[in-house]
Amino acid sequence: TKTRQFSFPNLFDLHSALLYLRSQPLRNRSVYRLVVYPATNAYLATITVIGREKISVHAGSYNTLKIDLQLNQIGKHLELEPHRKFRRATIWVSDDADRILLRIEAQVFVGTVFAELQSMHFDSPRS
Repeated sequence: TKTRQFSFPNLFDLHSALLYLRSQPLRNRSVYRLVVYPATNAYLATITVIGREKISVHAGSYNTLKIDLQLNQIGKHLELEPHRKFRRATIWVSDDADRILLRIEAQVFVGTVFAELQSMHFDSPRS
């Protein structure tokens, strides 16, 4: 295995970055910048809350927060470089305390791909 040493304050893996963002107020036009390390390189993620929107997915209709995500790779000398395969993504999460990921559209090197929530089930009653 190859060992890499680097120093970034407030470095997140993907899961902790998502948990952190879910805990934030996510007000309209707010911008969050996080350093994430998903696998082998560090990236600067710029997350912008575009606004609120009602959408329908297979799982139902929801009031959502519409979020823009941009990624730039952090180079060896801390310069920002465009991600080679990922261009940007638009993400819709439920506009409630759960912040459930409902839809994502990502512009990648082959075109646009998307994923949408098909269904969900909670074992205990929701308030």
